[in-house]
Parts: sequence; C-alpha cells; structure tokens
Amino acid sequence: MGKIFRLIFIILSSFWAFQSCIDPINVDVESTESNLVVDALITDQEGPYNVKLSYSTGYFDNENTKAVIGADLNIVTNDGSIIQLSESSSGNYLTPESFQGKIGSSYILNITLADGRSYKSTQETIQPNAGIDTLLFNYEVRSGLNDKNIEIEFDGINLFITTREIDENRFYRWRYESIYEIRTNPELREKKVDGGSVPDPPLCSGYIVDNSTGQVVLVGPCTCCQCWVKNFSQKVKVSDPNFISGQIKNYNIDFLKDERGIFNYKYFIEIEQLSLTKGAHEFWSQIEQQQNQGSLFDQPTGRIKSNIESLNDPDEIVLGYFGVSSIKKKSGFITPQLFPIRTSPPDSVLDDCTKVIGSSNERPPFW
Repeated sequence: MGKIFRLIFIILSSFWAFQSCIDPINVDVESTESNLVVDALITDQEGPYNVKLSYSTGYFDNENTKAVIGADLNIVTNDGSIIQLSESSSGNYLTPESFQGKIGSSYILNITLADGRSYKSTQETIQPNAGIDTLLFNYEVRSGLNDKNIEIEFDGINLFITTREIDENRFYRWRYESIYEIRTNPELREKKVDGGSVPDPPLCSGYIVDNSTGQVVLVGPCTCCQCWVKNFSQKVKVSDPNFISGQIKNYNIDFLKDERGIFNYKYFIEIEQLSLTKGAHEFWSQIEQQQNQGSLFDQPTGRIKSNIESLNDPDEIVLGYFGVSSIKKKSGFITPQLFPIRTSPPDSVLDDCTKVIGSSNERPPFW
C-alpha cells in the first residue's frame, strides 16, 4: 500500500456564504505523488465564488499544500455561457460578482494549468433545498477521558435541526458558523525587565504608563477589551443515504462543550443546509466516514473519488470536488439560562482581545 498522506482542504469564501470561512477538512489518501487539489463550490447565494487550486504534499512536509498559480479557469453553464475566473491571489480564482448560481442550472468547471495540462469536472446541477424548519438547543452532561486518561464529566449544548418537508431532493450536508463574546484586561499586561516586571498596557486599552510614577493611568476608552470570536464547524454531517422523503427530525448537528467561558454571555449559531447532488453526497459521506474512523494510524478507507479528471492522463489522481448547492439557513442564540448551574469560567487574557484567533472588536450588527 502507498504511503499515507494527509491533505488539508482549506474551504475559503467560495465554500461559505459568509465569505470568510476557513474550514479545514483532514482527508487521508494513498498517494506517493503530488496531486492537484480543487476546492470549489457554486451556490444560489450571492457571489463571487472562490476556486482554490493547490498541490498536495507529504504529511511530514512543512506545508500541507502548495498554491497553483497562473492557471486558466472557466465555468460553462447549461445555456452555453462561459464564466471566466480571475486569479485574485496565489492559488485563488474568483468568479465575477455578477455571476450567481440558480436551482436547476448545471455547471462544468474547466481548468488549464500554466504547463498546458487540462482538467474538467462532471456536470453538476444545483438541487432544490427544502430548508430548515426548527433549530433546537439541548443541555447535556457527558463523560469522557481527559488528557491524563482520567474519566471526567463535562457539559455542553447539543444542536438539533428538523428540516421542512423533503420531497424533491434527499441529499444534504450541514455546517455552521458560531460567534461568542470575550472580555479581556489589556490594561493589566506587563513586560519583564531586569528580572522583574512592569506595566505595559497596549494603547488600545485606554491606559498609559505615567513615567513619573510608573503607574497606569486611564486616558481614554478601551477598544480592545471586548471582542467577538468567530468559529466554524469542523465535522462533516450529511443526510442518511437511505432517507427517502418527509422530514429529517431532531438531527444532531454537533455537541458544543462548555469550556473557556464561551457561553458566559450569549452564543450565536447559524446552521447552513446545503443541497447536494448524488455524487457530492457520496464524496462527503466518505469524508464523514473517514473523520469518524478514529486514529490517524487506522487503516485508510481508500482514495475519495473526485468529480474532476485529467484530459491528458486518465490515470492521474485529482483530489477535491467541484460542488454546487442551494443553501438555506437557520440561526439562534444560546444563552447562559440554558445551563442549570453557572457556565465555565473564561480564560484570563491580559492583552488585546483582537489577538485571540478568529476575533474582532467590531460588534456584529445583530448582537
């Protein structure tokens, strides 16, 4: 068997309607060569859509992928229109802002690399989307092993959705974006000097150090004490392939563990339901199976078949998928009142809150 490599599919703005998602999906494949990796999704939401091209590298390499630059990409629609993409940054190719996918329309992705090699996807048609009827939150206490292999109890919130009546398309995938609030104390930041420490508040804290006394003095408002952290789902969740019609009821999207005070204020969650073609459903089902397989050292499930093939070499392995979807959303707030006792304490951060990964000091308009 070939050497196991781990690819990280970085799902960028083309993959999330929020236009800011980085959704890493770990996929083990058998390959001893550098393979072309394609991340692409066309939806019925407003564009532009991003197509990311990269080359896979070995699991122990310093980089997981290398950008493909200088390629020529276009999308051909079922009415014969040709949509030309432009390279916006290294390895990222954008559609025009005026281009938007439509339910019932079909699309083919064509790729020509700088060295002349060409690739083509199968034709993908955007399927109808029944939508989400309800989004429910349920408090639960679970048990598991901590990092010292000791069984402990922990609590959190389950996310459940029920779809609307499904009668046209039974293939779906779910993902979500979440936002929670953090509060920090940048005015308490210190720096080490001569074996000791002295106050070192950042300017954004609203405090400065009085040189005559060495004490911190308030001179203005703090602009980095309150931030909102954005996260994205990591688990692949797809519908049961044996489902025929009706409603998908009380489907568990994820369990959010209460840790680091993420539920101390309120926690926003927005679920997206993506309609899939049969081929896309099979692709994501295999990724879901591989994610649930367990250890990195388990037997790999085998190569996950792409819908993109080389026009020069039919035996060349291409990774990734050119997908098309209709997207429906449902959102809500998780509040501390859902917990029978107080939520977990927050991390103590004595610095600028914008330094926390995924955070911004810009209050969401719906907050």
